[in-house]
Amino acid sequence: MRDSWHWFLKNTLIRYKDFQFSFIIMKKFLEAYKGINRTVWIFTVVMFINRVGAMVMPFLSIWLKEEINLSLAQTGLLIGVMGAGIIAGSYLGGFLSQKIGSLKTIKLSLLLMGIFLILVYYSSDIIVLTVLLFILGCVQEWTRPATLYFFTQSLKPENLPKASALYRLAVNIAFAVGTTLGGLLTAISYAALFWVDAITCWFALIFILVALKGFNDKKETEKQKIINSGKTNLRIFYFITIILFYYTLFFVFFNSYPLYLKDFCKIDESTIGILISGNAVIIILFEIQLVNYIGKRNLNTRAVGVGLLVGALSVLTLLSGSSLTIQIIFIILLTISEMLCLPYLWAIAAYLGKESNKNIITWYSFFGSVAFMISPVITNFVAEKSGYDIAWIMISVFGFISLAFFILLRNSGEIFLKSES
Repeated sequence: MRDSWHWFLKNTLIRYKDFQFSFIIMKKFLEAYKGINRTVWIFTVVMFINRVGAMVMPFLSIWLKEEINLSLAQTGLLIGVMGAGIIAGSYLGGFLSQKIGSLKTIKLSLLLMGIFLILVYYSSDIIVLTVLLFILGCVQEWTRPATLYFFTQSLKPENLPKASALYRLAVNIAFAVGTTLGGLLTAISYAALFWVDAITCWFALIFILVALKGFNDKKETEKQKIINSGKTNLRIFYFITIILFYYTLFFVFFNSYPLYLKDFCKIDESTIGILISGNAVIIILFEIQLVNYIGKRNLNTRAVGVGLLVGALSVLTLLSGSSLTIQIIFIILLTISEMLCLPYLWAIAAYLGKESNKNIITWYSFFGSVAFMISPVITNFVAEKSGYDIAWIMISVFGFISLAFFILLRNSGEIFLKSES
């Protein structure tokens, strides 16, 4: 009887300690989100709904080729036209956010995205499709600069990186869920794929209309006179150069790298999928905790510098061989670089925008979209003509260039907003 009682107490205490440990871990995880207000949480849920539904894009080229019966060249042309629409939309979205307000821009984007998704599906003429895909790419990209404007309106400056991390967490989870769901819907029909995508846009719009009804959607105010505008313009040039070169490096992971894994490393599609998804898993588990740690210790500037350096070095690891181990090391290093850079580049854009009273957020989105377009073109061209090793060296140099311009930007003055309270 005593042994049974001893066994019961021992196992109960162990379970209680396990529960207590799990509770402490969960509490620490949730504490990282302190400072993000209710409005931003609601907005993040809306963007999660929208991104879960953003399932047409991964299957668009397949739909154009297999269902619309376009040639490979025609398919590439239409995807390129949509990319041009994305570039135009990144600028127009910032312009609209300043003129009519960020939330109104997002509402309009969600409404039009649903409409044009349906119009695209029911159009088979290549000229009509070209026009519609350009417009679809444009209106869907309005949400990117509008989201940053929304966060700068809703948060204290020091909480911008944390909000960016929360937003990226939602987007990464939503992308994984949406892509899986999209694959299942294509097995039913492409009509289901397009309609579900459109309906989630409208559902997200309804959610915004109800949950953020009282939000003060600020418009652009009268600009104050800027002193020493020459120096300010130079700082903006530094920042735009950082964005262009670093994002060209970063987008290699989504554009050229999977093809490299398939053709050069001879890795099968299922393993490629697992490798690529490892990036999202690391972000989901660690990014918000890392941002919270950096913020508490005021290491923002160092974080970006280290992140840019790690990004440049990560690409050089691909020169070591094509083994699976090398690929895992590359993905881990590039993901660390991403977590150290991307949340803080938003905050720097907000600071430079306030310093200059110029539309820096719009230019941030615009040059990010340009980098997305030119990254696979440059990388694949060099890889085809001179081999992947030369391509990786070139991309790594882009990383070191972005680091050099970041040092110039940091040495020219402050780059992060301080809280006024």
